[in-house]
This record gives sequence, structure tokens and C-alpha cells, in this order.
Amino acid sequence: MTPVGVVTGILVLAVAGWWLLGDPRWDVLGVAGPVFSAVVLWTLLSTVVTGFAFAGGPFTRMAQPLGGLLTVALNLTVGVAVTLLLTQVVGSWDPAVERRSSWAWDGRFAPFIVVMVVAVVAGLARS
Repeated sequence: MTPVGVVTGILVLAVAGWWLLGDPRWDVLGVAGPVFSAVVLWTLLSTVVTGFAFAGGPFTRMAQPLGGLLTVALNLTVGVAVTLLLTQVVGSWDPAVERRSSWAWDGRFAPFIVVMVVAVVAGLARS
């Protein structure tokens, strides 16, 4: 595959992912907003920490693409777990926080994870 094809594929996946998940005007899956932004932030921070501080973590010795898939799964898990910890556990300690329906269990969490995993696997399959 040519570099132009790779860049075009990444651009299409990025725009489609933003349209499906992050654009507050479209909000196709109902996950846009502060929670989605928090998951993206903590996932990116996890990626930076595992990449630079731990030199890729324990998955660098594994055969590819298994090592890469496990690294992505770890980073996504950390991003979602930290967001849930901060919103559902630490947020509940503040009496000023109004308790509404839990974002994680009201039917929007599962499609979010499925779309993220499919997008990551599709991106890794092309590389």
C-alpha cells in the first residue's frame, strides 16, 4: 500500500470515528460530550505512559499484531477505567454532584467500546 493510501485510510477512519463518537452536533451513538473527551484524554495519557515510561510495556516482546492489539486493549481499558473511577467513585464523594443515570450502564457504553475496538482492529489490520 502506498503512503498516500495509508494517510487517506487513517484520515477516513479518524473523520468517521469523530463523526460517530465525538461530534456533539451529530452524536450518532449518544456518547459525545465530557465523558467521551475524558475517555480520549485518559486513553492518550495511558498510551504516552506505556510508550515512553515503560517502553511499550510487556507487550513489546510478543509477536505482532497480538502485542499491538493487547497494547491498544490495555490503553483503552485504562482510559475507560480511570474515567469511570473519577466520575462514578470520586464524583460520588462530592455532595454537590447530582446523581443521574450512570453513563456506563445506560446502554451507550457497549456500542462505544465495540466501535472503538472495531476501528482499532481495522486500523491495525491495514498496517
